[in-house]
Amino acid sequence: MKRARRTIGTTAAAGLASSVLLGALAVTPAAAQSEGQEHDAYDNSGYTYCDATLLAANWHVSVWQAKSAIGLKLLNHWSASEIDEEIAPGRRMRRCSFDEEGYSYEDAQALGRLWGMDPLDSKAKIERMLTAGKRYDVTQALNQARRR
Repeated sequence: MKRARRTIGTTAAAGLASSVLLGALAVTPAAAQSEGQEHDAYDNSGYTYCDATLLAANWHVSVWQAKSAIGLKLLNHWSASEIDEEIAPGRRMRRCSFDEEGYSYEDAQALGRLWGMDPLDSKAKIERMLTAGKRYDVTQALNQARRR
């Protein structure tokens, strides 16, 4: 039996943000989890701070609340594609930060040499890629640049 797709409505009204988050967190009563378990699930997942900031922008909640929501969804066996659907609208609202994702100026220099651009342009490209959900591509390119 195919599981019904679960989605959450979003709102531009910041005053309704808490009700949106409550709706997101109240996925199933069968998996009542502690906030610590939710954050552990988030921390042990492939989701990044960037993903949490994008979800927070989409739902108009704190990054902490977005991390909890991602963790709860993981604990409730949501698929990556279902979670990614919730994150996707945030990609139009916010850009992921180079610094927040743990990249250094040396990384921007190395990728700049690989891509044939200066470090500032490289940094901007990395941020665009992170925002688009292409962290793996950035990591692969950085590994390639370091091997040169």
